[in-house]
Amino acid sequence: MRKIYVVGHRNPDLDSIASAIAYARLKNLLGIKNVTPARAGELDLQSEWLLGRLGFKPPRLLTDVSLRAENIMTRKVIYVNPDTPLRNALQLFEKHRIRLLPVIEEEKPKGILTLYRIAREYLARTEPSRIIRIHTSPEIIRKTLKGKAYNIKNIEKTFKILLADPGEFARIDNNTIVLLPDEVLLKPVLDKQPALIITPREIGRIIDNNIIVSRYDLITTTWLLRFALPVKNLLVEDYDYCYTHDRIRDIKKDVLESEHKGLLVLDSSGLLKGIITKTDIFKDVKTRLILVDHNEPSQAVYGIEDAEILEVVDHHRLGNMHTQQPIRFIVEPVGSTSTLVAREYRNHGLKPSRDIAILLLGGILSDTVILTSPTTTMLDIEMAKWLSRIARMDIKEYGKELFAASFIAGKKTPKQLLTMDIKHFKQAGKKLAIAQLFVADYRQIMPLIDELRREAEKYVKREDIYVFILMITNVLKKDSLLLYLGPRSIAKKLGYREVNGLLLAPGVVSRKKQILPAVLAAI
Repeated sequence: MRKIYVVGHRNPDLDSIASAIAYARLKNLLGIKNVTPARAGELDLQSEWLLGRLGFKPPRLLTDVSLRAENIMTRKVIYVNPDTPLRNALQLFEKHRIRLLPVIEEEKPKGILTLYRIAREYLARTEPSRIIRIHTSPEIIRKTLKGKAYNIKNIEKTFKILLADPGEFARIDNNTIVLLPDEVLLKPVLDKQPALIITPREIGRIIDNNIIVSRYDLITTTWLLRFALPVKNLLVEDYDYCYTHDRIRDIKKDVLESEHKGLLVLDSSGLLKGIITKTDIFKDVKTRLILVDHNEPSQAVYGIEDAEILEVVDHHRLGNMHTQQPIRFIVEPVGSTSTLVAREYRNHGLKPSRDIAILLLGGILSDTVILTSPTTTMLDIEMAKWLSRIARMDIKEYGKELFAASFIAGKKTPKQLLTMDIKHFKQAGKKLAIAQLFVADYRQIMPLIDELRREAEKYVKREDIYVFILMITNVLKKDSLLLYLGPRSIAKKLGYREVNGLLLAPGVVSRKKQILPAVLAAI
């Protein structure tokens, strides 16, 4: 059974990580065992600290769920080598009901063999030639006829095939294969020194130089000789291929329109790893996801358009997420997704374990800034109190300890600090990015402001951001300093006073409910 991943946004904060772990645990308790937590990015300081304290391993890192060639390719490939007799290849076509055969040498494709190419070679000739010519070797002929060879010289070249007939003896030379139907003609044929003599089994065992005794009668032997050539003579060298890491959406058209009915799949070294045909394109192998703490594609794990979304549990605005079928969609205006997950436990009559209660409580306190953010609701407070009793922890003391873990800026580079809690939005075709850091004292972050600004300028240029804001939120003072990059006209509309190149935002602690609406209105 395929796994279902519970995953938050690309820059996971504690609420995102706590929700993923706790919701996956709830699904397991409800009997759905194939659900596991994941994360779409690196842990922030709070999550790193709390998971370490509780002894939790970080959820599995899931950075890209794009469907790739390696996800749908047929790995057990039927193939031949360049010297495989054509007859053997035809038997593989019939046995496995396939349309193309890769021709492999030292694990690398030399080309492909297709039924169309073979049919064009053999069926397109409406006027049979009086003399059959094939480019092959005596050993290939022996394999095709399943015969016994006596002192043959295994040289590959173009042979003409003649039936032993006194009227044709003048044509026999050292490039001729003679079909000997009658032992009576053996000596005059040998006198002409043909390249090879083929005799059917009913003649019996004849031991001499350059003779193959066929397993079949003369008519069957004559027919099979047309297929007694190596497949390399019918290679299609201009074949279609892709690489294991190629996205399905990028190669789908190539597969469906392939003249050869499929693509070979190679690794970066050019070794054959699989094959993709039209039927493979429609395999149901999408990654199955439950999204927590977000519902906008721009914030989701990369490749989300290739995934199957089963549920959403979130507390943000709607972000135009599309699904193939109806799903369970829980989106409510509360301060934390952990609040909604905690309520799900209670609604099912379940009490989370102490470690899960501590984790969920941490998610609530982190997202609501210890229940002081404007986003805080009565449900957040109710669930925080319920969880604190299970966790046997004081809410305020735990909150202070939790935010203390966010103040250790020295553990992260300015580049990491800038992007570890960043969210992207779009408005009027413009790209916005709002990041947030929490501190207990602005003096902890001020020495890094110049470096943070330089990193922000690089990020804005690289990602083509119209408005960028880094919120530096003081959890004790309940206000923020804003590092703003963008049009001055929008900064003026925000109405915040500038202090030493930063905007002072008194009473502002919420990105979702205070900064984002103001920026969207200004644009």
